[in-house]
Amino acid sequence: MNRYRVALSLHPNSLNAHNNASSALRKTGRLDEAEAAAKRAIELHPKAYGFMFNRGVLKREKGDLDGAIEDLSLIHISER
Repeated sequence: MNRYRVALSLHPNSLNAHNNASSALRKTGRLDEAEAAAKRAIELHPKAYGFMFNRGVLKREKGDLDGAIEDLSLIHISER
């Protein structure tokens, strides 16, 4: 996890650094932090639907089914 913190401190606007941090945090069960990193990745690149999907999965894992449905619906609507 320290590598991701260093990467984010050096490149705070790196889409990949936020996404990778989100994945690492999710694997360690730090779902709130993982969701925050995923949110930042999406803010940096709003059409990053893969990251939005990942955030939807995180929300589902946290029990936020409405939030998960919202993220996944946005992907579906955007792909039309």
